[in-house]
Amino acid sequence: MNTVAMVLGNVLKDPTSDRNRKVNTSSARFSELFRNNGAAAELLKLAGFQYQQPNFVFGDNGQTSTEGAQRTLELLQDAQRNIDQAWAARVPAVPASDIPAAPAAAAVVDEASRAAAAARPWARAAAPAPTPW
Repeated sequence: MNTVAMVLGNVLKDPTSDRNRKVNTSSARFSELFRNNGAAAELLKLAGFQYQQPNFVFGDNGQTSTEGAQRTLELLQDAQRNIDQAWAARVPAVPASDIPAAPAAAAVVDEASRAAAAARPWARAAAPAPTPW
């Protein structure tokens, strides 16, 4: 979020500067962050940038207004200010200690063996005779 806010802040400071109007997404710094379908890329599009491989370019469609960039920057800044409250309001995850344990594999096999023996009493094996010493 900080990088997107920085890009938008630069555009708002000087929207006529080619350096501020273009984000080269092939650079190592921006390649992963601004993938065409990522959240950062969508924020740039919301702000008025258009994707022209490999760059995002601001106002390339004749747009000179920075209103979209200003609104998007305010949205980001608001989200950054309220992130602690959003985190506190989230649905907490269930602690692992509250999840019932699955039955042990040996107990499941033992139960299955007993059920099979009860269903076929004639198939029970006789207990081995004790060995005399």
